[in-house]
Amino acid sequence: MLTYQKLKMKPHQFQSFTGIRVREFEKILECAQTGYKPFEQKRLGGRKRARKIGAGRHFKLPLEDRILLCLVHLRLNLTCTVMSYLFDLNESNVCRNVRHMKQLMKDGLPEPARLMAAQKKINSVEELFRLYPDLKAIVDGTEQPIQRPEDKEKQKTYYSGKKKRHTIKKQVIINTDGLILDTTPACEGRRHDYKVFQETGTLSEKIPESVSVLLDSGYQGAGQGQAEGKVHLPKKATKLHPLSEEEKASNRRLSQLRVKVEHAIGRLKHFKILSERFRHPLDSYDDIFTVIAGLVNFMRIERLGLAIPGW
Repeated sequence: MLTYQKLKMKPHQFQSFTGIRVREFEKILECAQTGYKPFEQKRLGGRKRARKIGAGRHFKLPLEDRILLCLVHLRLNLTCTVMSYLFDLNESNVCRNVRHMKQLMKDGLPEPARLMAAQKKINSVEELFRLYPDLKAIVDGTEQPIQRPEDKEKQKTYYSGKKKRHTIKKQVIINTDGLILDTTPACEGRRHDYKVFQETGTLSEKIPESVSVLLDSGYQGAGQGQAEGKVHLPKKATKLHPLSEEEKASNRRLSQLRVKVEHAIGRLKHFKILSERFRHPLDSYDDIFTVIAGLVNFMRIERLGLAIPGW
């Protein structure tokens, strides 16, 4: 049986199983223990009960092992059948524990919505520089394969011509420290990145006016109507107008900055539930993505020693 007390004795294996370090797990556990009682009161208090909260059968696993179970599920994307053997639970209990622990961890992590809320309360230049150290935001989209929908209309809308398979798509905004500051709701793989960028009001609603935006070549046209220097796009060569040496150098400088968003997406996909074919209900995708984005932000803040407003 897999337990936290056994696994933490082997730090390398612990990180392989969970995606985080033992020290980081201990901080998450401490935060979860602080918020656990109000979390349970809220979870159990929203329905009619014949007995007081706290009565009845208790959880088989301690809190630390239930959080471990959730992290192993996100990191390795194992089925509930395999997880039931690893943690000596039945499959329904595995599913329940994963669902509860995802919500508990989400409440205590620097997930994008919490950082966006801090952004709206920025009152000084110092706070703005903490969220945007170089006054730059980097935007990109990420796609993940999904199971082929049974409905023919859904098959069309989720089919990505770029990936040549059915996918689900998210757009992320990061800063130059690699923190994920915002994610859009999940959408069909067929929808173009630039269309998602327009429909979600990325420029007008999500990024402060004083912050410039770095985009890739798939967002051509995003700079129209914007102040000079607000939007940075790579220069594209044409058959009759090849790029000059200066334009090539400009593209290289932009790529050196934009690679940070690729690294951030790579950190998300370190958790296999976001890299392998997504086999869970599509309406759970946003919650799973948010929890993992919060974990990635938490690790980034801890390892870089960042001072972030609201965290």
